Amino acid sequence: LDIVLDVIPAERGVVLLLEKEAGMRPAVMRMAQGCAADPHLPLSRAVVNECLERRASVLSHDLRADPRSPSAAGGAAGHTRSALCAPLACGDRTLGAIYLDTGSQNGAFGERDVEFLGGIAHHAGLALHRVELVDSLERLFVGAVETLVAAVEAKDIYTYGHSARVSKLARRIAEGMGLPEGDQERV
Repeated sequence: LDIVLDVIPAERGVVLLLEKEAGMRPAVMRMAQGCAADPHLPLSRAVVNECLERRASVLSHDLRADPRSPSAAGGAAGHTRSALCAPLACGDRTLGAIYLDTGSQNGAFGERDVEFLGGIAHHAGLALHRVELVDSLERLFVGAVETLVAAVEAKDIYTYGHSARVSKLARRIAEGMGLPEGDQERV
């Protein structure tokens, strides 16, 4: 988002992730440098929903005149002039979206911005998918190790639970030493 906000004249950028239980949730939000806009203003749900449904970038040059957006006072259209949203996708899965908006009279987004954000979103979607794959492999590896430990410990009632206790104590020692989370996990 920092790079996107350096290139595209947006006041606010939000990465939204789709989760099975929680639905769409904001994962990261950034405000442009020197921007005085309220970061708690609502996003244009109409633009985000259309982006997710079409699985394509959606641009609204002026939300105040856009028939997709409710123009009721207090809605996103009352404060935001232009909104741009691109899907984070990999293959046939939509993982989320990158949403940008601005209230500036001079800062309406253009087609160049749509192309740039679409390219960034494409690569970000691939990166998110890779992270999911790595997490899945880590869970499989830990599960395999736990299964092997359980098989070894099942042979002898005196050593049953020993490996789990050693693991918990090692983690507590690592926490007590103030090691970073990644190092604690490795320990």
